[in-house]
Amino acid sequence: MATLFDNITVKKVKREDQKLLWLLDEYKLKGSTTGKAIIDDCQTEVRFVVITPALAEALLERNTSNRGVKEANLLMIKKEVEAGNWVFNGDPIRFSFLGILNDGQHRLLTIIETGVSMTCTVITGLSPEAFKSIDIGAKRSGGDILSIEGVANASSAAATTKFVYGFKNNLYSINRNSVRTLTNTEIYDYYLELPTLQESLTLGMRLLKRSENLMTLTNVSGFHYLFSEVDEELATEFITKLILGTGLEMDSPITHLRNKLIRAKTDQTFNLTQLNLVQHMVYVWDKFREGKKIKVLRIPDDYGIEIN
Repeated sequence: MATLFDNITVKKVKREDQKLLWLLDEYKLKGSTTGKAIIDDCQTEVRFVVITPALAEALLERNTSNRGVKEANLLMIKKEVEAGNWVFNGDPIRFSFLGILNDGQHRLLTIIETGVSMTCTVITGLSPEAFKSIDIGAKRSGGDILSIEGVANASSAAATTKFVYGFKNNLYSINRNSVRTLTNTEIYDYYLELPTLQESLTLGMRLLKRSENLMTLTNVSGFHYLFSEVDEELATEFITKLILGTGLEMDSPITHLRNKLIRAKTDQTFNLTQLNLVQHMVYVWDKFREGKKIKVLRIPDDYGIEIN
């Protein structure tokens, strides 16, 4: 079956994106050269270009067939740039041989909104059909970053690090921010600020092997770490009793919370959101530390999420 692209030839390639090539050459990195090759019958070229806000605006005028802007992605890149963490990593800005932007709109928007120029690899002359294969592979995760640094239990450590960061920065409150987590360049540095996190992970993994998995490892290890900053011995006792259900009395606040966790796991009509869970965990932790007994577990409407 014939497609829209069957009659587009290399000759038309030169005609369609020549103005784009001239524009990019004006901003080409000083001392760099242009790589050229015929790939899949397309005249493909690679340049190193210093993209200024003015050039970014001109290039975005060619953004006629890209996906919609993802605000969370844009905010994350802006955060990296404004913090001075963004460095050249080789990821290209891509254009088809029709001169249409295929990839890079978030980086171009970041350049415009921050006013910070970036040196980027720019690839031109790609087949329009190449757009289908962009970003289909798995992106590097926070766990990958910690693994590269030799951190044990890297994926779990990354998730727990992000959880602790989220709690300490009030990202689980009702008025939480849009950017809820750490970027890959920040996660290792923040992990190093949590000296006993691996101990909390070890405890969490040991407890969950002996239980019904009422909570995720991230929550178990994350809450243990946070509570340990107040009282390590009490934190271990609290988490152990909650997960295993050992040594509990009927009027213990931990008993009531454990019953809710069991219900959330077994009753499809009952759900504890992450915000609900955080509120319950902190509230019950406070009652436990105070030695209080309760008949009913009910969180006050004005209860704030703060560990004491």
